[in-house]
Amino acid sequence: MKNIKYIIAAIIFIGLSSCDVDNLFTTVREIDIPEHERKLSINTSLTGDSMTIFISHSKEIDDESDFSPIDAKVSLREDGNEILSFDYNSENNLDLIIDKKLDEAIKQGKEYSLKVDSKKFGTAIASEIAPKNPVIESLNFNKEVFKGEFGEYCKFSCVINDEKDVDNYYFISFKLLNLDGRYLEVNSKDPELKRVFIRSDLSNNYHSESFFLVSDKSFDGNKRKISFEIDKPYYGNNNQYKYKVVMQVNSVTKSYYNYVISRDQALSSNDNPFAEPVAIVDNIENGYGIFSVYAYKKYVIFEN
Repeated sequence: MKNIKYIIAAIIFIGLSSCDVDNLFTTVREIDIPEHERKLSINTSLTGDSMTIFISHSKEIDDESDFSPIDAKVSLREDGNEILSFDYNSENNLDLIIDKKLDEAIKQGKEYSLKVDSKKFGTAIASEIAPKNPVIESLNFNKEVFKGEFGEYCKFSCVINDEKDVDNYYFISFKLLNLDGRYLEVNSKDPELKRVFIRSDLSNNYHSESFFLVSDKSFDGNKRKISFEIDKPYYGNNNQYKYKVVMQVNSVTKSYYNYVISRDQALSSNDNPFAEPVAIVDNIENGYGIFSVYAYKKYVIFEN
């Protein structure tokens, strides 16, 4: 029996010797990566009577060259009729963000189509249906302060009155409007709320990084109470600072909802060797980025 085992082992060894052992056991394989085609990268928001747009272009992952300026024609249509047209040229400012006023506010239920035409990077298009304004009821700010894990907080709650048989997506943010630019911390123990982190908007003395997403999947057509814990929005003695706590509730499209969640997941997986790659969901055809159309309402929930 021993001799048989030795013979089998010798046969296996001879067989392996005749193979390319290095290639047999290596986990590295050469893959031909297709040449990258640069396309437009667009970030656009449309709400109320204004549109904000930033345009750049994609690059290969190992491309360390500077971004090229964008020279493009931008067109916005409402149900097929052009309502805005202008030239976008970032030759002197690669971080160019353009704000445009519309002749009138966008209308719920209307289809809005964006077209960005560039000779160098092609033509990108996107379309979205404008959602309805959110319906918010029963705003309740409890001034009684309680001690939390990291500080002192006040409780706040409101009720979303959701429309039946419509897929609704809500994006909720809190901002502290004051003169000292203090960061406002907001938390929620609601398991259906997805907290995401987006670069703060520091314009108009706002400073906030508290954003929450929720869909009506579990409460379609019903009223839904949501609760938050808001950082006590002042410091110093005798409330010496004047301030307002502002809540903004946005009705957003499914595309934007998925975009924000996937973008947040992708950022969270950065520098994590064990995280699976996350593809960012977008709605730009023949390009990359997001065309967001949303309706919103603002509420001053507390001021001194």
